[in-house]
Amino acid sequence: MMTGSDLFERLFGLLGRPSDDPAILALHAEEGIGPPPIIYFRQEAVEVPVEGQGYGLTYRAFVRAEASWPPRLAETGFVGHLHSIYLGPRFARHLPAPLSPDMDESQAKEQAVARAEEPYHTSYRLIEREGRVLEASYWRPEGGLMFMRLTLLEWNEADPRVKALSSELKKAASAAYRQQKREREAFVRVVPRWEGKPEPEPLPAPIAELHQALQAHREKWPNSTPADDFDINYRAYDARTVGDIDAWTHGHADAEAEFWIFASNFEGSVIGFWLVHDGPLAEQPVVYIGSEGSGDISATAKNLPDFLALMAAGVGPTEVHGGKFDQQPVLGARAILRKYFPDYRLRPASDIAGEAGRLFHDFEARVWALCGKDLEGNDLST
Repeated sequence: MMTGSDLFERLFGLLGRPSDDPAILALHAEEGIGPPPIIYFRQEAVEVPVEGQGYGLTYRAFVRAEASWPPRLAETGFVGHLHSIYLGPRFARHLPAPLSPDMDESQAKEQAVARAEEPYHTSYRLIEREGRVLEASYWRPEGGLMFMRLTLLEWNEADPRVKALSSELKKAASAAYRQQKREREAFVRVVPRWEGKPEPEPLPAPIAELHQALQAHREKWPNSTPADDFDINYRAYDARTVGDIDAWTHGHADAEAEFWIFASNFEGSVIGFWLVHDGPLAEQPVVYIGSEGSGDISATAKNLPDFLALMAAGVGPTEVHGGKFDQQPVLGARAILRKYFPDYRLRPASDIAGEAGRLFHDFEARVWALCGKDLEGNDLST
C-alpha cells in the first residue's frame, strides 16, 4: 500500500470528521489557523488555507458519506465536516513516492486505480482507502494539472439514506439561513474613504495578459461567440475606465473611486475590483455590477488569483452570477495564474464563487447605499 509522510496519513485519516472532533481541533491549534468554520448553506464550502504547509482544508455541512452523515445543526449553523484537502507544490515532500503535485497526466494515468471523464477535465484516482481518495484532475484538451486533492467518495443523492432525511434537512437549512440573515443584518463593514474622481490607469499585468489570452482564445475558436452557451460573457477593456457606473453613483466622484473597473459583459454590466480595504489591488475582491443602475449585483472572487482561476475554468462574473459553471476554459489563463501566483491552489469554480459570496455578502447593500437607497429601494435620507 502506498503511504506518505505522517502529515499525509494524518490528513487522510481526518477526512469526513466533524469540525468539533478533537483531532480536527488539535490540527487547527497546532497549525495556528483559528477554529473550524460554521457552515450556513447546504452547498457552501469554506476553505481554511494552511499556507506554510502548502495545503487547504475545505469544510462542508452536507457530506454524503458514512463518517459525516447526517448533517448536524449547531447553535448558529451546521457543523462542518472536512470534505477535501487541496494540495499545493509545497506539500510535495509529504506525498507518497512517486506522486507529486506537479506530476504530468501520463504519470497520473500510470498510477491511477480509476478515472472519470468530465466535460473539461479528467480525474485520476491515485489512492483509495475506505471511502477516502487522493485524486488529480487535469484540464481537457490542453492537459496540465487542474488540482490535486484528498477527498471523500460520496453517496448519490438518490441514496435511500439521503432521501430519508430530506424534509428534516430542509427545516434545519431554513433555521440556519434565518440565523445567518440576522447576523448579516447586524454586520457593519468599514470601507476606506476614497476621495476624488478616479483617472484612467493601465491594467495590472495579470489582467492585461488575461485579456490578451482571451482574444487569442476567441481567434482560435472563431465559431464561439459571446452569445454562445460555451463562451464566456466577458468584454475586455484596455485600461481602467471611468464613468461606467454613473447610473449607480449618479456621478458622485468619491463613490466611483471605490471601484476599479476593467471589463464588462456584452449587456453592459461592469466588472472590476471593489476597493474594500487598504491592501494591494490583487487582494481586493472582484465584483459584478448590473447595467443601467438597476441590474444585479454580486461578488465574484475574493481576490485576483481566485478571479484568474475562475477565468481559467471558463467561468466569468456573469457566469458566477447566473450559476453557470460549464463554459469552455480560457486557453492560457491558467499559465498566467501560475506565472503571477505560483503557490496558488486550484479549487472548483463553485467553491471559489461561494466563498466570495459569503465573505462579501454585504456588497449589494453597499452599492445601493452609494445610491442613497436601501435594499428595498427606499431613500435612506428620509
